[in-house]
Amino acid sequence: MLRITAILAALLLGQAARAAEKQAPNDIPLYPGAVGKNFQGTLRANTIPIDAQIFETSDNLEKVLEFYRKELAPHGQYLVEHHFNADMAYIGFWDLKTERMKLATLIRISPGTTWIVISGMDPRGLVQEVDLPPDVPTALGARGVTTTSSREGGAESQSITYQVEGQPAEKVREEIIRDAEKKGWRRQRDPYFAERGPLMFEKADRHCLVQIISRKEGNLPLVTVSVVLMEEKGVDAKQAQEE
Repeated sequence: MLRITAILAALLLGQAARAAEKQAPNDIPLYPGAVGKNFQGTLRANTIPIDAQIFETSDNLEKVLEFYRKELAPHGQYLVEHHFNADMAYIGFWDLKTERMKLATLIRISPGTTWIVISGMDPRGLVQEVDLPPDVPTALGARGVTTTSSREGGAESQSITYQVEGQPAEKVREEIIRDAEKKGWRRQRDPYFAERGPLMFEKADRHCLVQIISRKEGNLPLVTVSVVLMEEKGVDAKQAQEE
């Protein structure tokens, strides 16, 4: 799961950052010894701009997280922390003065490599209703849509998350496969993943990665679907095809 987590997290949480400076932005301290990743681009969530920088360290995720727990402890009741899984977590705080959420998102890219995505944004834009992009493979009853997008040069990526309530994950998966075929996506089967693992599709120079996660909300299943769309335009795409 390390590989799939890295792909999703990088695109969803900010594989689009300004050139890193010696100091991290947004009042989040820079992790000692972390090296900035020089990536020029833009990042938006539900059309709301996000300021972000990416840093890298050889320390493990748990050690980095403990550092930020101590450094951010003075924020007290405004401190937030969440673990997506063993390879990804975030910690940060709500800044009353600027009315922005300031976060350090930690991503275990591989053993010995942890990314630290320092970001800040007004989270109120995330509660606004947005529509699913028309080309996204989806299932009936999709709700709670959020989107993020990034761009650098000829490379563009978009991440979409939505939920389906009251339907088992198997049915949601089947509906997504059928909808993808109707929209012209061609399914790719990677032996790296199990049959019930992430879904992958292609259409011309576009790639689509779908991950389905199910849990219970009361007595009903609640399925969360994460979709990543990737596209390379121009010279980069031609070079990729030649390779």
